[in-house]
Amino acid sequence: MLNSFRRLFANDQPKNYVRRWQRILMSEPAKIVFHDGSTHPAMLSQLGAGGARVTLAKRLRPGEMVLVEFAVGVAGRRSLTAMVAHAVKEDRGFTWSCGLSFVDVEPKGDRHIALFVEEEQRRRQVGFAMPRA
Repeated sequence: MLNSFRRLFANDQPKNYVRRWQRILMSEPAKIVFHDGSTHPAMLSQLGAGGARVTLAKRLRPGEMVLVEFAVGVAGRRSLTAMVAHAVKEDRGFTWSCGLSFVDVEPKGDRHIALFVEEEQRRRQVGFAMPRA
């Protein structure tokens, strides 16, 4: 519980810290595919053109390469290779929050995801939720 308060009030990021890509908060099902072909269900909680945050019951090792599969909008499915940047045990329950950095994408990130994030940000400002499949 004390860690929750520390994280709430502590600002560990440098003052000039700026994300490279905009992110949106989400709650969408995803799937993590490991190098041996095994899969594990996950929940996509943040998405940006260069990476994502997923929550799952299994701890991913930082530096590990995985494939993350998820839906982007109504008609789009993405399957991207990602490197695990970090894994943090959640205070609530038995889940891990893992930051993923997409690899093999353009310097500006994944174009389809970048467009989806921009459109979703505009929709949320106006008050319309993203369409569901």
